[in-house]
Amino acid sequence: MIDIKNIIFILILTISIGKIKSEEAILQADRITADALLTSTLNLTEHIESPSKTLPLSVKNGRSLKSCLGEDGIVRRDGEEFIPRGKKFWHSCINGKLKIVACRGSFKSGRAKIPLDSTIYISGFWYKCIDREDGKVEYQEEPSCELGNRHYHDGDFINTGGFRMICTTSGHAILGCYYQNDDGTKVAMNPGDRITHNGIIYYCKQVKNKFFFHTLDTGCRKDDKLYVNDEIWVKGNIVYKCEYGLINIVACQTEDGTRISVGNRLIQDKYTLHTCTRENNKIVRYTMSTCGKVNFPPCEPTAIEPPQIKMETGDLKTLNRHKEQLKDKLNLHSSDMRLIDTSGLRFLKSALIPGK
Repeated sequence: MIDIKNIIFILILTISIGKIKSEEAILQADRITADALLTSTLNLTEHIESPSKTLPLSVKNGRSLKSCLGEDGIVRRDGEEFIPRGKKFWHSCINGKLKIVACRGSFKSGRAKIPLDSTIYISGFWYKCIDREDGKVEYQEEPSCELGNRHYHDGDFINTGGFRMICTTSGHAILGCYYQNDDGTKVAMNPGDRITHNGIIYYCKQVKNKFFFHTLDTGCRKDDKLYVNDEIWVKGNIVYKCEYGLINIVACQTEDGTRISVGNRLIQDKYTLHTCTRENNKIVRYTMSTCGKVNFPPCEPTAIEPPQIKMETGDLKTLNRHKEQLKDKLNLHSSDMRLIDTSGLRFLKSALIPGK
């Protein structure tokens, strides 16, 4: 009498041994790209202001006081300087009247206090407070281009983020790109230029009003090692190639050094199958397994099985029904059933389910 449990154990054991090796590799690649639009960042500030109104203060005999009563209802002492609510300039109470005595600069100036009819310089930029002699005071500051919390004068060249620009009266304009050489000097590039320096390709491109700056390393770095362009190396059973800074997986390699291109298979010694498959855009898997022997899958992909093997060619419902019958008869767990391939199921079916 056939010992069914021993048969099951042998089938599970042989199927477990059959999968000899499987290795997965993940493709890694890196590029640096920046882009910028022609745009205006002109910083221009002007402001004109009239003195705040003063309400008269007097005593019973009609004599005026030197203090000032502002529109906000606050009394200011003679000589007191302050910025009234809703105003931007410094005022002072002088003999009972409020007068503008200084302008308050912009944030660029650090909110500097600029005396009336004077010009001051801060970080190379001028700021003016002008008495227009019509009762109004005007504030002006030198126009500038602001990029990255830094201000530039009209005509200044600006190199930042790989782009070469110039500050104009209407804002900054992009002229091209730049790269840095060994001593840190920024070397100008015009749109369309492609320069290789120290194994790195720099490319400057313009499409209408948009500029692109690409940095492409001709070498590749993986596992703390640097590989030159077109260099091929093997790690485990995976063959890599460095292509202009990108690491590509080009093949798999067996233990004896035979290479299999991605998407192909190789049969060695009749019963050993090597496969090199790409599972998605990034993952390549190498497998080595037993094939062609009894109770193992065929080495070559099979077409339609013979019609008498209903279990392998029938519909899914029939296959599942036979599996459930075998599982119940043998009192096996579902995880053990998954280890038995179709050949093993066919063998057990013929032994346990006569005529099926």
